[in-house]
Amino acid sequence: MPHKQINAFVLVVAGFVLIAAQPGHAQIPCTADAQCDDLDVCTTNICCPTTGTCVFAQIPDKAGCGDCDNNSVPDYRQIAECTPGDLTCTDCDANLILDICEGGAAPECQTFGNVGGGGPWSAVVGNADSLAVTLDAVDVILDVNVQVRALRLINGATLTVSANDPAGVGFDLAVTAGGIFLQSFDPANESAILTTQSRRIRSCGVILMAEGSAYRSANPTDVTEATSLSAASIVLTGIRCGATSQMNLSGNMSASVFEKVVLDGTGTTACPAADPQSSLARGGKTPPIFKVSAEPLSFVGAVTAGGPVVPVLNDLDVGGSFTMIDRATVCVGCDTPGQSKRPNIVVSGDFDNRNLDPVPFDWNSGQLTMAGNGNFEVGGLDVGAALEGFQVRRSRELNRNFSFGDLNIGPAATVTFTDRVRNATPNDGTWAANSCSEAVYVETLRIDPTANLAFDNCRVYYITLDDPNQRLNVAQRIGCGDAIQLLPVPAVSQWGLIILALLIVIAATVVTRRRLSHG
Repeated sequence: MPHKQINAFVLVVAGFVLIAAQPGHAQIPCTADAQCDDLDVCTTNICCPTTGTCVFAQIPDKAGCGDCDNNSVPDYRQIAECTPGDLTCTDCDANLILDICEGGAAPECQTFGNVGGGGPWSAVVGNADSLAVTLDAVDVILDVNVQVRALRLINGATLTVSANDPAGVGFDLAVTAGGIFLQSFDPANESAILTTQSRRIRSCGVILMAEGSAYRSANPTDVTEATSLSAASIVLTGIRCGATSQMNLSGNMSASVFEKVVLDGTGTTACPAADPQSSLARGGKTPPIFKVSAEPLSFVGAVTAGGPVVPVLNDLDVGGSFTMIDRATVCVGCDTPGQSKRPNIVVSGDFDNRNLDPVPFDWNSGQLTMAGNGNFEVGGLDVGAALEGFQVRRSRELNRNFSFGDLNIGPAATVTFTDRVRNATPNDGTWAANSCSEAVYVETLRIDPTANLAFDNCRVYYITLDDPNQRLNVAQRIGCGDAIQLLPVPAVSQWGLIILALLIVIAATVVTRRRLSHG
């Protein structure tokens, strides 16, 4: 499947893609996807920029794919929920295929740590180019450039990427065959990748972040932080109380994904909560957290010693779809409102909103750019052409109604706004389960002159329109589908204010004259 070249490293979330160097497949040299032959409907073959070889990606979200033990549970979820010591759900080489389906742990799988302590990578792990490395309850500092087949961080292990050597040079991490897996069942002792400076983390496979995991800057207040992350796919899950997966791009950090990004909050474990109406109690789990806190910087630092300075085009660039399932906490720009640079997430496929809880969703200080051919699933309650659509009450909680700051339709993009999912149905049952009951509210709607739009039985409400070639006029409208402008201050209110001001002036004049006449 072709994917666009990434000029700046960006983050992607949606769908379930598994990358694995399958036994029996040669490492075919390549410079483009077209040189990697597709094998069957369960795989897509990617020319991995890390190694310049074809990598075979399994796609478990297709029927019959990604469930090697045929138990109707996706392999990625079994791996994410696997408890320590359970050999039926382990994946030591992080290729998102259960070890039991591959005849047991691969010979290149080796575990380091599990005895506390830690230290430099060169001392703890050593030269591991051909190994699938597991860091178990150990804190490691990257003091060399590292290339491994796969990487797992479990039971509170941490990896700090890019500590400086005496010459002031930082270090990079490359994963060449499997992917990266993070998990800890102890909420107070998370497994984490911490970054510093301007480094590069590359994975030809999926990055699976299970409960108790984190990817973030080692110093979140450092606005010069510009580490770039690239992967075939990124999946965040969080299913147990107090232990969730967290990805936080702060400063000038960015990420790129060839395929999909998924925020999957599906789970059943009950969470105690003092308020039974709270989203935590209703959700029954701690949702995965995805946060982009941008700073008004325009450049990433050198990605290698003496390397080029690359301009940041987007904070997250998704080559495929961005998917939210069940419940997820989404914060795009919400920590940095009013910044001149609004975080921008670019999606080339679908914006697939299956999120059931709008309370922890905040994209009002961020941008979403639809850059390819895809559907946009609206999720907000349609309250009509009213500014109240940006903040509605769900039971006893106010929420932003899945609204956005800027929604951009990019060059040559074809976007259809749809309503296929009943999002955020409140407990009191007042949410209408019928067509045209949901919409999306945006502050600014920008439409490229070459874009194409369709509104399929749902509405887009906007305050400001940037549509130089009047593409909205020729957009396809199906059923109640439409795009409607909101007035920041309704005309009737403006007249009301004018009349009220006149009445105040008249009243003041009358009072003044009476005082003068009695003087």
